[in-house]
Amino acid sequence: IRNHLILGFEEIRELPELTNDVAFRLIGKTCPTSILFCGCPDQWAPLSHMEELKELKSKAQISNIHCVYMESLTHDFVVHPQMIEPV
Repeated sequence: IRNHLILGFEEIRELPELTNDVAFRLIGKTCPTSILFCGCPDQWAPLSHMEELKELKSKAQISNIHCVYMESLTHDFVVHPQMIEPV
């Protein structure tokens, strides 16, 4: 459990406030990308990021990036015992 908490804390601390539109422009030029946003609260992929992507797409600043929201899904970690050392 300690490892999960440390990992989650590090990811939330490093979560960008704004979407990196440069990265999405580069990705969109080379391959179509779908992003699945899960039900709230999702601290790792907040709905504000989806709204930013939709706005960038409506202004033709990014392309080939498709966003889908599914209220019934929960964003979570999956860790198999062989992936981590026992504490």
